[in-house]
Amino acid sequence: MCLSQSLSPKILSSSLCLCDAPHRAQSADRVRLVQHEAVEGQFNFEGDRDLSKFLATAQKVGLLVVLRAGPYMCGEWEFGGLPAWIFKNGSIPIRTYSQPYISYVDKWWQGQLLPLIKPHLYSAGGNVVMVQCENEYGSYGDVSKHPTDMQYMVHLIDMARKALGEDVILFTTDGGDEGFMTRGSIKGSSVYTVGDGCGSPQTCVDAQKAFNAPGQSPFMCSECYTGWLTHWGEAGANTSSSAPHVDSILGKFGGSISLYMGHGGTNWGFFSGANGGGGTSFQPHITSYDYDSPVSEAGEHGYHGGTDKFAAMKAVMTKYASPDEAIPPEPPLPPRTAYGDVKMTLVAPLLGNLKVLAPTAAATGTAATPAAETLGPACHYGMMLYSKTLTASDLAGSSDSGAAAGLTISAGGLRDRAQIFVDGVEMGTLYRVSNPTAAIALSGAKAGSVLQLLVENMGRINFSHGMDDDRKGITGQVMLGAKPLTGGWTTHCLPLDAHSFSELEWKPPSSSAAAAAAAGPAFYKAEFSTATATDTFLAMHGWTKGIAWVNGFNLGRYWETKGPQHTLYIPGPRLNNGTTKNELIVLELHDSSVGLNFSLRGEPELRPSSGAAAGCDPTVGAKAGAHVAMVASGPKLAHQQQWIKKRAFARGARSFVPIHPRSFVRRLCAALPFPGTERFVALCVVGLLLQRTRLARASSRSRSRQCRPFAWRWRPAARTQAQAA
Repeated sequence: MCLSQSLSPKILSSSLCLCDAPHRAQSADRVRLVQHEAVEGQFNFEGDRDLSKFLATAQKVGLLVVLRAGPYMCGEWEFGGLPAWIFKNGSIPIRTYSQPYISYVDKWWQGQLLPLIKPHLYSAGGNVVMVQCENEYGSYGDVSKHPTDMQYMVHLIDMARKALGEDVILFTTDGGDEGFMTRGSIKGSSVYTVGDGCGSPQTCVDAQKAFNAPGQSPFMCSECYTGWLTHWGEAGANTSSSAPHVDSILGKFGGSISLYMGHGGTNWGFFSGANGGGGTSFQPHITSYDYDSPVSEAGEHGYHGGTDKFAAMKAVMTKYASPDEAIPPEPPLPPRTAYGDVKMTLVAPLLGNLKVLAPTAAATGTAATPAAETLGPACHYGMMLYSKTLTASDLAGSSDSGAAAGLTISAGGLRDRAQIFVDGVEMGTLYRVSNPTAAIALSGAKAGSVLQLLVENMGRINFSHGMDDDRKGITGQVMLGAKPLTGGWTTHCLPLDAHSFSELEWKPPSSSAAAAAAAGPAFYKAEFSTATATDTFLAMHGWTKGIAWVNGFNLGRYWETKGPQHTLYIPGPRLNNGTTKNELIVLELHDSSVGLNFSLRGEPELRPSSGAAAGCDPTVGAKAGAHVAMVASGPKLAHQQQWIKKRAFARGARSFVPIHPRSFVRRLCAALPFPGTERFVALCVVGLLLQRTRLARASSRSRSRQCRPFAWRWRPAARTQAQAA
């Protein structure tokens, strides 16, 4: 089962115990170069990067390991696991036999990774039974047509064999047909060729036999998908159940499988990647890598259409376990707590704290805006700030106010999202997907005004040839009207390292300085206590977009207005127990004056919170005389349901039931009596339902930020409740 290496030892041990299963479904781990060499030449195998400890923990709970060693590994990680500094001198050919890329690979594999793996091989008393070379290469290169691609794959296989010896299986994995394998693998006995996906198991079996030596081609599906990845703005992961597919592979075809994913994970910090071909073809991944796996991001069961995916998968594994292979009991779900609302007590503007966040400019007086990768490690992840003092020459040809001449960025030059400011006032936002070349009016700009462009790196493309040049920052030309803005650019790197946050100029939110800061990007700080540190989920409802940290640990990005993810997972081991308070810091990039409350909840919210069809339970009818009847919303959320006391209030011929916002996405079937008929109303509650008179009194800001819409539908009386479902 595929797992995440980036976990604390306490979390990892529990996760591996959940995945302990018979030998046909073992643990798989992907090694990410960017985790271990984020800065060129500086290798890190400490803390949650301790690969040896990860392998030892897996062995301790009885798991064998299939190690996916890269150097490219995808996994929807930033740049597919490759470090950004590879592009320090501009884009170069990657994933082929070309300098300097191949020298970087040699230093990593020969000098660091392979010697570390060797003591953990099964033949040496460890638990590593297979090591992968590259990953899905047939979706990027073509060894059948390009000599340097063939040379690259042969080089990797030879290097691994020389370092690890003959007593380990080296393998490649590609799409489950002969076309992908022809482009990505090598025929014969030097490497074991397997397929992934395996939508047609027979096609995959035949393709493997065409590549592997006779008698050396046991069928293996190296990535048997249990769900799917999710991008910002999508409806959510594919939640289909793979248990029947696994049953077919293990039974009819006598194969082996690696569940992808067996256990969901999290793209902590700035390490979520993106799909796409470059330019406006860009789909950044959400922070959660829950994947709708049999075991979810936080350890609960995954579900599909009411089916418990963990239980279904366990039943299949049990079916094919040999008599001496007992399925171990499931460990309990790690405890979790809804700690409730957290009040932010301090605020610090981002632009006003530039001297703390970036004491020294990375570049000054440049003719154009440099790419992030050329400016050193501090610019590789996080954000960048480009600044320029406008001159009369810059504004020539526009109106005196600067409003008539819009600021634009040349096509393909924005990577990825920019907020534009003039003298600290936000003018607008550009995003490479939706409006990359739109014109932003610079209202009030004049000679001497300071123009600033705050650019967010939302993750480098991690798959196929979109990776080839996804350098970050502004790589194109900044224009004002038809005129390029050249010369005088200053660039600051904002790695947003939590160690610097204590030095920010924090102010109480009631102060005038804090009120002014709330109009733009700002940091917000809160403290909260936990008698017992358990898992919890940070809800971002009412906010817009930004990043969150707890006790200095980067939880990742939120994008509340895009979704579908509306909570960030906080593992219990990241919290403090007892009298030591926990520190929560949130960087909100937009209008943060809507309120200062956040909520720590007991359940994740990783699906769209509106527009979902209400699911009425046909076995539960409305009670005579009752206004509201609660029905099951599915096993995963059933424990959250509570009966709501009858508090309907009339508005003409309709009735509404006020419900607290923390009852998010609960599904109700309401039976309401009307003259001459009885109708069923399906309510999908997404937020606080307020009386219309109260709503009318609310400010426009409250309406847009605090009150969420609700969906309701009248059902014809002639339809049964089952039909209404």
